[in-house]
Amino acid sequence: MRVPLARLAQDYGPRREPGTPAEPAGSAVDMMELGAMWSAHCDGAIRLTPAERRRLRTIRDARNRLAHRAPLDSPRLHFLIEELCY
Repeated sequence: MRVPLARLAQDYGPRREPGTPAEPAGSAVDMMELGAMWSAHCDGAIRLTPAERRRLRTIRDARNRLAHRAPLDSPRLHFLIEELCY
């Protein structure tokens, strides 16, 4: 990690309604969404190994396609399975 946990939680953690109490930094980071994790990496806030970066990108891309009701073709599905299971 390159930034303090509290700043990571503030900048990339779940959005809160104004006036709601803040989550503990560790809890907020535990609930980060895939897109926020990717943004934190791209912004240099967190450091990932090449394997972690590849896995996060694969999962994020699959999630985005499915969220937009686009199918995962056979190669993408196979790659996702490999990243998650091996």
